[in-house]
Amino acid sequence: MKVQKGYTLSQFVDYMKSLTTKEFCILSGAEIPTVTEGVTGIFRIDAVQFRIVKDYNQFLKQPLKKEMFVNEIKKPDESLMGAFSTHEENEDYESAYKAWQEAEKKVIFKDFLIKTSKEGDLILNWDQKYEVMIRQYGVYINEGNDCFKCLDSLAELFRLTGGELETKNIEI
Repeated sequence: MKVQKGYTLSQFVDYMKSLTTKEFCILSGAEIPTVTEGVTGIFRIDAVQFRIVKDYNQFLKQPLKKEMFVNEIKKPDESLMGAFSTHEENEDYESAYKAWQEAEKKVIFKDFLIKTSKEGDLILNWDQKYEVMIRQYGVYINEGNDCFKCLDSLAELFRLTGGELETKNIEI
């Protein structure tokens, strides 16, 4: 099931409750229960929902890492694909492109501006509402007046931002 927002666990459960059975089945890939299944079909869907909530809870416990926010591998110029004169150069390019793609899959946040502080820290800003600083030894959120709080997990970031951050590449 794809997750498009940085929901807290309770927000995620509320979101799942708001879906009809058919909507949930389509989003999760579960088989839609039939009338002939009776309550067995509903119990099956309940079990799928429980597993997804449990998996999302585990997902939220992850520590924050820089690669969740930014891909540090520079994207190779796509116009150069296949343009090299030797097979080895083309393989090197393809290898670099695949490495960039794999790193891009780890990025789960989108729609923010990036700037670099004079100390070299990355500062991410979502609509002037939330500001996150990524330092060598941790991830911090600006709680106002440039007072930064160290974040331990995705759950804490999602709680402090109220489920408002847009996400990508999250599949539960």
